[in-house]
Amino acid sequence: MGPGEGLRVSPAMTLKAGGKNSQAWSVFEVAGIGPGFDVGAHLHRNAEELFYVLDGQLDLLAFEPRVRTAGNWQSWQSHTGATVARGGPGSMMYVPRGCPHAFANPGPGPARMILLVPPPPATSTTKGSSPSSSPAQRARWTRRSPSCAPAMTSNSSPPR
Repeated sequence: MGPGEGLRVSPAMTLKAGGKNSQAWSVFEVAGIGPGFDVGAHLHRNAEELFYVLDGQLDLLAFEPRVRTAGNWQSWQSHTGATVARGGPGSMMYVPRGCPHAFANPGPGPARMILLVPPPPATSTTKGSSPSSSPAQRARWTRRSPSCAPAMTSNSSPPR
């Protein structure tokens, strides 16, 4: 597939390969992630994800925090002391299913990444990092993921 080709699924996401091409993965190019963009902490009960940063910088989280707080996931810390990492080009983040994760662009410029996820319908999302979420979402969010641990490559560093 050439540059610019694929199915545009949102202003920033282009599906490069999906369920028609693979039973294991969907591949998205995510471009135009502007400074200040924050996807928010969330988890997927039945899907794992792989993020690969192509351009720019992203603050990346993929661990079970000591305490899940509403908002400001950038201040979370894992039980082992891990904190949010800042990843640049070449950084990779693997997210096991059921693991809280998030990404945000700290700036100063746009970021671009490749996202691999299982093809639908396995990509259902459970959001619920906010206390204003529904009671059902809050109940699902409070269940801990026993197998979730920091999963970053060496091309990342703590945010400054």
